[in-house]
Amino acid sequence: PLYETPQRPDSNAGGPCFCFTGKLSRPRAWWAEAVSRHGWAVAGTLTAKVTHVVCGANGERTVMHRQALEKEIPIIDEAQLQHMLDTEPPGEPLAPDTPNTEIGEPTVEFAPPQLLLAKAYKADDSQDIAGWWMSEKLDGLRAYWDGTNLIARSGNYFTPPDWFLAALPADLCLDGELWAGRNRFREAQSIARTQDSGDRWRELQYVVFDAPSLDMGFEQRMDELRRRLGEGRLAPPHVRLLEM
Repeated sequence: PLYETPQRPDSNAGGPCFCFTGKLSRPRAWWAEAVSRHGWAVAGTLTAKVTHVVCGANGERTVMHRQALEKEIPIIDEAQLQHMLDTEPPGEPLAPDTPNTEIGEPTVEFAPPQLLLAKAYKADDSQDIAGWWMSEKLDGLRAYWDGTNLIARSGNYFTPPDWFLAALPADLCLDGELWAGRNRFREAQSIARTQDSGDRWRELQYVVFDAPSLDMGFEQRMDELRRRLGEGRLAPPHVRLLEM
Protein backbone atom coordinates (compact mmCIF):
# COMPACT_ATOMS: atom_id res chain seq x y z
CA PRO A 1 0.00 0.00 0.00
CA LEU A 2 0.96 3.63 -0.43
CA TYR A 3 0.89 4.20 3.33
CA GLU A 4 1.40 1.89 6.26
CA THR A 5 -0.77 3.64 8.83
CA PRO A 6 0.49 2.93 12.37
CA GLN A 7 -2.04 1.46 14.76
CA ARG A 8 -2.25 1.98 18.50
CA PRO A 9 -1.97 -1.40 20.28
CA ASP A 10 -4.83 -0.61 22.67
CA SER A 11 -7.15 0.94 20.07
CA ASN A 12 -10.70 1.15 21.34
CA ALA A 13 -13.28 -1.20 19.88
CA GLY A 14 -15.38 1.71 18.67
CA GLY A 15 -13.04 2.44 15.75
CA PRO A 16 -10.46 5.16 15.13
CA CYS A 17 -10.61 8.44 17.02
CA PHE A 18 -8.51 11.40 15.85
CA CYS A 19 -6.99 14.51 17.41
CA PHE A 20 -5.54 17.31 15.26
CA THR A 21 -2.51 19.49 15.93
CA GLY A 22 -0.47 21.98 13.92
CA LYS A 23 -1.57 24.09 10.94
CA LEU A 24 -3.63 21.94 8.58
CA SER A 25 -4.07 22.43 4.84
CA ARG A 26 -7.85 22.18 5.29
CA PRO A 27 -10.01 23.56 8.10
CA ARG A 28 -10.41 21.28 11.12
CA ALA A 29 -14.19 21.41 10.66
CA TRP A 30 -13.73 19.94 7.15
CA TRP A 31 -11.66 17.04 8.48
CA ALA A 32 -14.03 16.55 11.43
CA GLU A 33 -16.99 16.21 9.11
CA ALA A 34 -15.12 13.84 6.78
CA VAL A 35 -14.13 11.66 9.72
CA SER A 36 -17.60 11.66 11.28
CA ARG A 37 -19.27 10.78 7.97
CA HIS A 38 -17.00 7.74 7.88
CA GLY A 39 -18.37 6.67 11.25
CA TRP A 40 -15.21 7.57 13.15
CA ALA A 41 -14.71 10.04 15.99
CA VAL A 42 -12.84 13.29 16.64
CA ALA A 43 -11.62 14.42 20.06
CA GLY A 44 -10.48 17.84 21.19
CA THR A 45 -7.94 16.50 23.69
CA LEU A 46 -5.90 13.34 24.17
CA THR A 47 -8.41 11.11 25.91
CA ALA A 48 -8.11 7.34 26.25
CA LYS A 49 -10.27 6.99 23.11
CA VAL A 50 -7.77 8.70 20.81
CA THR A 51 -6.07 6.27 18.43
CA HIS A 52 -4.28 8.70 16.09
CA VAL A 53 -2.95 12.27 16.22
CA VAL A 54 -3.03 14.06 12.85
CA CYS A 55 -0.09 16.46 12.67
CA GLY A 56 -0.01 19.49 10.36
CA ALA A 57 2.72 22.05 9.75
CA ASN A 58 4.75 22.91 12.89
CA GLY A 59 2.72 20.35 14.82
CA GLU A 60 5.88 18.75 16.16
CA ARG A 61 6.36 21.86 18.34
CA THR A 62 3.04 21.48 20.13
CA VAL A 63 2.19 20.07 23.54
CA MET A 64 -0.18 17.56 21.94
CA HIS A 65 2.62 16.14 19.76
CA ARG A 66 4.85 15.68 22.80
CA GLN A 67 2.04 14.05 24.78
CA ALA A 68 1.25 11.72 21.88
CA LEU A 69 4.88 10.56 21.82
CA GLU A 70 4.83 10.01 25.58
CA LYS A 71 1.61 7.99 25.36
CA GLU A 72 2.79 6.11 22.24
CA ILE A 73 -0.19 7.29 20.21
CA PRO A 74 0.52 6.98 16.45
CA ILE A 75 1.15 10.31 14.73
CA ILE A 76 0.07 10.62 11.09
CA ASP A 77 -0.18 13.42 8.54
CA GLU A 78 -3.15 14.57 6.48
CA ALA A 79 -2.22 12.40 3.51
CA GLN A 80 -2.24 9.29 5.70
CA LEU A 81 -5.62 10.25 7.14
CA GLN A 82 -7.01 10.74 3.65
CA HIS A 83 -5.62 7.33 2.66
CA MET A 84 -7.42 5.76 5.63
CA LEU A 85 -10.67 7.42 4.61
CA ASP A 86 -10.22 6.24 1.01
CA THR A 87 -9.26 2.65 1.72
CA GLU A 88 -10.64 1.50 5.07
CA PRO A 89 -14.28 0.42 5.46
CA PRO A 90 -16.49 2.88 7.32
CA GLY A 91 -17.74 2.18 10.81
CA GLU A 92 -21.24 2.66 12.07
CA PRO A 93 -22.28 6.24 11.22
CA LEU A 94 -22.49 8.66 14.09
CA ALA A 95 -25.62 10.67 14.73
CA PRO A 96 -26.68 12.56 11.56
CA ASP A 97 -24.79 15.81 11.33
CA THR A 98 -27.13 18.71 11.82
CA PRO A 99 -25.01 21.84 11.55
CA ASN A 100 -25.60 24.43 14.23
CA THR A 101 -26.30 27.58 12.24
CA GLU A 102 -25.09 29.85 15.04
CA ILE A 103 -21.81 28.09 15.71
CA GLY A 104 -21.33 26.76 12.17
CA GLU A 105 -19.79 23.44 13.26
CA PRO A 106 -20.74 19.88 12.30
CA THR A 107 -22.05 17.56 14.99
CA VAL A 108 -18.98 15.51 15.89
CA GLU A 109 -17.89 13.71 19.04
CA PHE A 110 -15.56 16.17 20.75
CA ALA A 111 -13.97 15.38 24.10
CA PRO A 112 -14.15 18.39 26.42
CA PRO A 113 -10.89 19.42 28.11
CA GLN A 114 -10.52 18.55 31.79
CA LEU A 115 -10.74 21.92 33.53
CA LEU A 116 -10.79 23.06 37.13
CA LEU A 117 -14.18 24.58 37.91
CA ALA A 118 -14.99 27.18 40.54
CA LYS A 119 -17.39 26.35 43.34
CA ALA A 120 -19.55 28.78 45.27
CA TYR A 121 -18.27 29.79 48.69
CA LYS A 122 -20.74 30.31 51.49
CA ALA A 123 -19.89 32.59 54.36
CA ASP A 124 -20.95 29.99 56.89
CA ASP A 125 -18.66 27.31 55.44
CA SER A 126 -16.27 25.79 57.93
CA GLN A 127 -13.44 25.80 55.37
CA ASP A 128 -10.65 28.17 56.32
CA ILE A 129 -9.68 30.30 53.32
CA ALA A 130 -6.79 32.13 54.99
CA GLY A 131 -3.84 32.24 52.59
CA TRP A 132 -5.96 31.47 49.51
CA TRP A 133 -5.52 33.35 46.22
CA MET A 134 -8.39 35.46 44.89
CA SER A 135 -9.06 36.89 41.43
CA GLU A 136 -11.90 38.56 39.57
CA LYS A 137 -14.55 36.25 38.09
CA LEU A 138 -14.77 37.31 34.46
CA ASP A 139 -18.00 37.06 32.50
CA GLY A 140 -16.36 35.49 29.47
CA LEU A 141 -16.21 32.15 27.68
CA ARG A 142 -13.88 29.51 29.10
CA ALA A 143 -11.20 28.63 26.55
CA TYR A 144 -8.44 26.02 26.83
CA TRP A 145 -5.35 26.38 24.60
CA ASP A 146 -3.73 23.00 23.86
CA GLY A 147 -0.80 24.38 21.86
CA THR A 148 -2.78 24.35 18.62
CA ASN A 149 -6.47 25.00 19.26
CA LEU A 150 -8.66 27.12 21.50
CA ILE A 151 -11.23 24.69 22.89
CA ALA A 152 -14.51 25.44 24.68
CA ARG A 153 -15.64 23.58 27.80
CA SER A 154 -17.96 21.57 25.55
CA GLY A 155 -14.99 20.34 23.49
CA ASN A 156 -15.90 22.38 20.40
CA TYR A 157 -13.19 24.41 18.71
CA PHE A 158 -13.30 28.18 18.61
CA THR A 159 -12.33 29.57 15.20
CA PRO A 160 -10.32 32.77 15.74
CA PRO A 161 -8.25 34.35 12.95
CA ASP A 162 -4.65 33.21 12.51
CA TRP A 163 -3.28 36.48 13.93
CA PHE A 164 -5.13 35.84 17.21
CA LEU A 165 -3.57 32.38 17.62
CA ALA A 166 -0.10 33.45 16.48
CA ALA A 167 0.55 35.09 19.88
CA LEU A 168 -0.09 31.86 21.80
CA PRO A 169 2.74 29.44 22.67
CA ALA A 170 2.93 26.08 20.91
CA ASP A 171 4.82 24.54 23.85
CA LEU A 172 2.44 25.47 26.67
CA CYS A 173 -1.19 24.66 27.49
CA LEU A 174 -3.20 27.59 28.84
CA ASP A 175 -6.50 27.95 30.66
CA GLY A 176 -8.38 31.23 30.43
CA GLU A 177 -11.41 33.07 29.11
CA LEU A 178 -12.33 34.94 25.96
CA TRP A 179 -13.48 38.27 27.35
CA ALA A 180 -14.95 41.40 25.76
CA GLY A 181 -15.09 43.49 28.93
CA ARG A 182 -17.40 43.81 31.89
CA ASN A 183 -21.12 43.46 31.10
CA ARG A 184 -20.32 42.36 27.53
CA PHE A 185 -20.85 38.61 27.77
CA ARG A 186 -23.39 38.54 24.92
CA GLU A 187 -20.97 40.35 22.61
CA ALA A 188 -18.17 37.94 23.52
CA GLN A 189 -20.47 34.97 22.91
CA SER A 190 -21.60 36.30 19.54
CA ILE A 191 -18.02 36.79 18.34
CA ALA A 192 -16.45 33.62 19.71
CA ARG A 193 -19.24 31.21 18.72
CA THR A 194 -19.67 32.37 15.15
CA GLN A 195 -17.31 31.33 12.38
CA ASP A 196 -15.69 34.01 10.22
CA SER A 197 -16.09 36.79 12.80
CA GLY A 198 -12.93 38.31 11.33
CA ASP A 199 -11.89 41.65 12.78
CA ARG A 200 -14.57 41.43 15.47
CA TRP A 201 -12.06 39.22 17.32
CA ARG A 202 -10.14 42.46 18.00
CA GLU A 203 -12.85 43.18 20.59
CA LEU A 204 -11.81 40.09 22.57
CA GLN A 205 -8.95 39.38 24.94
CA TYR A 206 -7.72 35.95 25.91
CA VAL A 207 -7.28 36.37 29.67
CA VAL A 208 -5.04 33.59 31.01
CA PHE A 209 -5.29 32.36 34.59
CA ASP A 210 -3.36 29.07 34.56
CA ALA A 211 -0.89 26.89 32.65
CA PRO A 212 -2.05 23.35 33.51
CA SER A 213 0.62 21.59 31.46
CA LEU A 214 3.38 22.86 33.78
CA ASP A 215 4.31 20.27 36.38
CA MET A 216 4.72 22.65 39.30
CA GLY A 217 2.70 24.37 42.03
CA PHE A 218 0.20 27.13 41.30
CA GLU A 219 2.45 29.99 42.46
CA GLN A 220 5.30 28.66 40.32
CA ARG A 221 2.97 28.34 37.31
CA MET A 222 1.92 31.96 37.75
CA ASP A 223 5.56 33.05 38.00
CA GLU A 224 6.31 31.24 34.74
CA LEU A 225 3.31 32.90 33.05
CA ARG A 226 4.51 36.30 34.23
CA ARG A 227 7.95 35.52 32.82
CA ARG A 228 6.54 34.44 29.48
CA LEU A 229 4.25 37.45 29.25
CA GLY A 230 7.07 39.73 30.27
CA GLU A 231 9.25 38.42 27.47
CA GLY A 232 6.53 39.41 25.00
CA ARG A 233 5.93 35.89 23.70
CA LEU A 234 2.25 36.38 24.41
CA ALA A 235 1.76 39.75 22.81
CA PRO A 236 -0.68 42.31 24.13
CA PRO A 237 -3.26 43.70 23.67
CA HIS A 238 -5.35 40.58 23.10
CA VAL A 239 -3.53 38.17 25.46
CA ARG A 240 -2.90 38.98 29.11
CA LEU A 241 -2.51 37.36 32.49
CA LEU A 242 -5.29 37.63 35.08
CA GLU A 243 -3.49 38.81 38.17
CA MET A 244 -4.35 37.37 41.55
